[in-house]
Amino acid sequence: MSKTGIHHHWTETDDIVALYLHHFGLDHFDTTRESIATHLGMTVAALNMRVANFRALADEGGLGNFAAQSRRVYDRYHAAPEPELRRLVERALA
Repeated sequence: MSKTGIHHHWTETDDIVALYLHHFGLDHFDTTRESIATHLGMTVAALNMRVANFRALADEGGLGNFAAQSRRVYDRYHAAPEPELRRLVERALA
C-alpha cells in the first residue's frame, strides 16, 4: 500500500528502476531512494522490497516472492551496461 492507502501497480519502468538500484545504487544520481519512491508513487519500503526481489533473482538472498514481471525485467536487463540502464532510469525520473 502507498502512503495514500492505494496499492501501487508496478510497471516495467518501476522494475527497471529497482533493478538499477540493486545493481548500481545511487552513485550516478543526485537523489535519494525516498525521492525516487515518491516520484514513482510508492513508499520507500515498497521500493526497498522490490530491490530485495532483484537480490533474490540474482541469487544473493533477498525476498523470494517476486512477480513474473520482475523476472522478465531481470532476464532482459540484468546484463545491460550501466549507462544503458541509467538512461532508462533517467527517463523514468524525468
